Amino acid sequence: MPALAALLDPESAPRVPAFVDPFTLNRPARNALASADHLLAHRSARIAGPPLPARTRRHLRKRIARVLPRYDALFRRAADDYQLPASLLAAQAYIESKWRPKAHYRGAAGMMMLSEPAAHVVGVTNRYSPRESVHGGARYLNRLRQRIPPDVPRPDRDLFALAAYNMGYAHLIDARILARTLGRNPNLWADIREVLPLMSEPRYYTELARGYVRGAAVVRYVERIRRYQALIAPHID
Repeated sequence: MPALAALLDPESAPRVPAFVDPFTLNRPARNALASADHLLAHRSARIAGPPLPARTRRHLRKRIARVLPRYDALFRRAADDYQLPASLLAAQAYIESKWRPKAHYRGAAGMMMLSEPAAHVVGVTNRYSPRESVHGGARYLNRLRQRIPPDVPRPDRDLFALAAYNMGYAHLIDARILARTLGRNPNLWADIREVLPLMSEPRYYTELARGYVRGAAVVRYVERIRRYQALIAPHID
């Protein structure tokens, strides 16, 4: 579910902290060529984490057969409006609500689980309307994507936007700063997903401008969406 922090102005420049790099500690230094190869390999990063359990796959396939046909036109229309893959929007809606229009949890509601402030920003008046929720969630995701610097390539750009939707754009800024400080590439999701779990450790989050975030949960959110998308795509894209 989107955080209100995603809509805050991130222009203030936080200080760059001095961190111990957990990635290179006790490792031999890599030469420039090896480092370049490492970054190139990350550009087509594979989906991280364990595969979906068989029970989860079965449930998703049942929902694809029985529920997705009711809403696939909504996902396609919103995808066209905001130049997003329809399968990505459908996968995000599935992880948020299992495609249940009446879903609600901790102040968020609807298929895209918009909070009231986020719904207001994107012009959604009825969060329980599938049409308004899907269109509003896509608009919200697109707004976040537009704020990401242009040197972040696609599909990494879409994955950054998903992370910001879940944890807030301000925390994404912190993640990119931390990645750069630790010698990682702040423009690649494969490197950002390695950094995000560190943002729940005191020695890192106490030095970040926006503080603590459950970074490992954000990584699971994005990677689970990618796995759902792979199963949904043949039915909608």
